[in-house]
Amino acid sequence: MKQLITELKSKLNNITIVTQDGINSNLFAILWNNQIENQLNGQSLALPNICAFIEIIVDSSNAVGGNSYNIQSDITINIHLQHTHYNTEFSNDENLLVYDLRKLVIDSLYGFKSNSMVATLDKTGEQMDFNHSNIYHYIITYKTTIREQISQAGVFTLSQPPTQLQINVNEIQQLPNL
Repeated sequence: MKQLITELKSKLNNITIVTQDGINSNLFAILWNNQIENQLNGQSLALPNICAFIEIIVDSSNAVGGNSYNIQSDITINIHLQHTHYNTEFSNDENLLVYDLRKLVIDSLYGFKSNSMVATLDKTGEQMDFNHSNIYHYIITYKTTIREQISQAGVFTLSQPPTQLQINVNEIQQLPNL
């Protein structure tokens, strides 16, 4: 999953956008954490005017091949686009630039397949926030299948402290009282 997220971030970060000041910049992309809602609730975040957020939802998971140590998951990937635009006083400006950003993202992710994915991304939907303030929120939804291999025949070893802890999923184990 981490590899997929890293590759998606890299793909989105390579999109060149033009800011309202006319400056060429790369699209800022990070994981989704309700950043837009937090901004609307007054919790200021230091984010660029135009950015993308990656949301991963695991729809279902199955072991592949019986006792295999491969897990195959159907996932939904939502790309949240944020674009801030302030209307001029006494006007009802329509900001259509969010649709330019939408097109750049769709073009960039067309045919995208991470090394960890079984299938390419399949765009399944789009949604615009039609009741917005100065923050435009547009969501592009994709579906795909990812396959992850469990290493060491079902033994998970933590790479960060505590490093001596091992869990074997093939045996019933009792954990010590802590």
